[in-house]
Amino acid sequence: MVYQAASNGDVNALTSVIREDPSILECCDSEGCTPLMHAVSGRQVDTVKLLLKMGANINMQDAYGRTSLCLATYLGWLEGCVSLLRNGAKHNIPDKNGRLPLHAATAEPDVRLLTVLVQQSNLSEINHQDNEGMTPLHWAAFHNQPQHTQMLLKKGADPTLVDKDFKTALHWAVQSGNRILCSIILSHHQGPSIVNYDDESGKTCVHIAAAAGFSDIINELARVPECNLQAL
Repeated sequence: MVYQAASNGDVNALTSVIREDPSILECCDSEGCTPLMHAVSGRQVDTVKLLLKMGANINMQDAYGRTSLCLATYLGWLEGCVSLLRNGAKHNIPDKNGRLPLHAATAEPDVRLLTVLVQQSNLSEINHQDNEGMTPLHWAAFHNQPQHTQMLLKKGADPTLVDKDFKTALHWAVQSGNRILCSIILSHHQGPSIVNYDDESGKTCVHIAAAAGFSDIINELARVPECNLQAL
């Protein structure tokens, strides 16, 4: 009942239940979700504020290691993220996949969410690698997000980092088939140095582009003097 009240924004019911038994604030459902997390999932900003005022633990993690901020980020809920950050939510708690809210924000088309989190983050957080070795930059390229990619690079994201399959963000950008995205990474001062990196299966970006028939991307890669077209 308390979880439903939280996700529906039933402030009156919540207030009376919690006043009667404040321990309900820390009560978890079968997935480890607290009333605060349910309020976040229901995008109930006033309920979130009320629960925090009543003493809810803002940085508790569910069974998957996700905090309320992490859940709000996966939802792409900008207002909720801003409210949680203002109330002391930590942006640098990884979930069980090793991902920060920063990683999650790369999937959201609205770049403002990523902007808010990047402003809070230091360089090691911007380059934090999840359990797959993927940084937020890798995920931005994977999700085909040129704006997000550009912003992360401006804030110090390192394009030379490789994931567990030895892929750089450029490999993922080529796979996404977006020439502009590839151009953004190649324009970075370290971009040309990664153009010939090969992944775990020995494929360079040129191999990937050729296999997919992305001639515009091959042309983009070929503009880099260091690019090895002999690999074809």
